Amino acid sequence: MSKTTSLGRALDVIGDQWSHLIVKEAFLGTTRFQDFQKRLGIPRQTLNVRLTRLTEAAIFYKSPIYNRRLLFEYRLTAKGLDLYPIALTLWWWHRQWHLDSKKLPKNLYHKQCRQPVMPIINCRSCQGEVQVGSIDVRDIPGGKCDKVVEKSRRTRIANELATQGDAHLATLLLGDAWNMLILDAAMRGISRFHEIQDDLGISSNVLSARLKSLVQLSVLTVSISSEDKRIKNYLLADKSHDIYAIVLMITSWGDRWLAGSEGPPQFFIHKHCGNYATYQMVCGYCNDSIAAGDVSQVPWA
Repeated sequence: MSKTTSLGRALDVIGDQWSHLIVKEAFLGTTRFQDFQKRLGIPRQTLNVRLTRLTEAAIFYKSPIYNRRLLFEYRLTAKGLDLYPIALTLWWWHRQWHLDSKKLPKNLYHKQCRQPVMPIINCRSCQGEVQVGSIDVRDIPGGKCDKVVEKSRRTRIANELATQGDAHLATLLLGDAWNMLILDAAMRGISRFHEIQDDLGISSNVLSARLKSLVQLSVLTVSISSEDKRIKNYLLADKSHDIYAIVLMITSWGDRWLAGSEGPPQFFIHKHCGNYATYQMVCGYCNDSIAAGDVSQVPWA
């Protein structure tokens, strides 16, 4: 059993490969079961299970419509729409490092200033940009202990995605909760195998599989300890620094929507200003906040 974290709790809801892809399609305008299935190539039973779970989690609601017969459309709730900053930071990271023009738009535009979107995560208190190492994470005393991620998640999922290369990096990251938690640990300065294992409560075989995949995809690098050649340090690669924005947006979303009556299990201090850290996504050109509906694929929308 490992202590509940704000990130882990959010990933329990959205941290699997199909849920991530279904939500992405919803932001592109897909609403009907058969359209999700056609666009994603997902088995019907799998899609039915995921849509049911996402509806039960209040990410979607079912809207009845009549088209010769009664049908239902899956539409995003306010809770679901609030996932948009996660989707946008994921698009930005993928665009920066692994742009495939056939799969991703080269540019998105902020409707307010009509400039190409360059999302930045700021501290609401001081407006300073939040980067790796700028946040101090503290557990709330007496916080409840719980299992963060199901330990039965199969290692073959990570292995299969890793073999498909950079085109599936986004799904490999957000679509596998353990990968996000491992990267979060690295961002907090936890780099050795046993330290990561103790911090996350993850089994050695699951951790080994994830670390292997993340190193193969150049998200983590391996450094041999100068003190003991048997010890490896798993460190952030250049492209993994930009993943921090994704981690922050997932964490922030979870604390807004999943805290319940007990409140968040952790709190965050922005070292630059010393205030409790809450985050907002802003446009890198006009500094206005960005939410669902503020972005277009054309500059004149």
